[in-house]
Amino acid sequence: MDKKDKQYHQPVLLKETLEKLAVKPGGLYIDATIGHAGHALAICQQGGRLLGIDLDPHNLSIARERLHLACPAPNLRGLGALWQLSQANFKNIKSTARQNNFSPIDGILFDLGLSQNQQKGKGRGFSFSDTQSLDMRINPTQIKLTAAQIVNSWPEKNLEELLRLTVQERYAAQIAKAIVRRRKEKLFESGADLATFIAKSIPASSRNHPATKLFLALKMTVNEEVENLKTALAGSLSLLKKGGRLLVISFHSTEDRLVKLWFLEKSQKKELQLLGKAQSPTFTEIKKNPLARSAHLRTAQKL
Repeated sequence: MDKKDKQYHQPVLLKETLEKLAVKPGGLYIDATIGHAGHALAICQQGGRLLGIDLDPHNLSIARERLHLACPAPNLRGLGALWQLSQANFKNIKSTARQNNFSPIDGILFDLGLSQNQQKGKGRGFSFSDTQSLDMRINPTQIKLTAAQIVNSWPEKNLEELLRLTVQERYAAQIAKAIVRRRKEKLFESGADLATFIAKSIPASSRNHPATKLFLALKMTVNEEVENLKTALAGSLSLLKKGGRLLVISFHSTEDRLVKLWFLEKSQKKELQLLGKAQSPTFTEIKKNPLARSAHLRTAQKL
């Protein structure tokens, strides 16, 4: 890996993703969560024409810089630009593709994980060590609700339901009660503040930080991820040409279960064909990139 590349988020399951996409030169592909363009670069370098979508303006800027350097060719055999980018919520994938005159599609990829800079960066609120923020909005200009507002104002019952229903947190009631008790004395102001408090309030896990599921539930709720994913999957199916492939990389059971059941439903209706079982990273990949450990890739093909 080039030294410069280490600053970028490393794409998970890259080899498996490219095999499943089966990129054809001149084919149309959408990376609906382009991030740092790790998967997108490989698609372009194999001759695919790409539409990259991301809600985070900072990540979109990074993707644009990397694609410009790696795939500078203005056209491919007269077929038009190799890549184009759009700042948008992937729930609007159907209208975004049409606005960019980009269809029908040969392959669509959703990588539902956060980029490394989002996970570990200061001032975003996603990190257990972020002392500056408890925001968690992917795009602050388009989303009003923040994680801080949830933990500092939602009733105890709502907090418990959020944890129990969204991420199946076994200590949902205990966490909700502790949060309400603490905020009467002092409001939560940062990711570090919240994570430290939760770690002292519930039993430690042997594998994950005690606040892992809470942070996940907050991120999902702030960014309306479940509803957006349902809408995005439906829109993707309508964009794919016959034989086009839909790939989803998820990182936790709630999203993976949603994708699994949606794929199954569409396969039973003869709209999609499942292409094998879910794929997980190899031990070698996890050793190189620990952030990949919980990834699952599911693939289906339009009938």
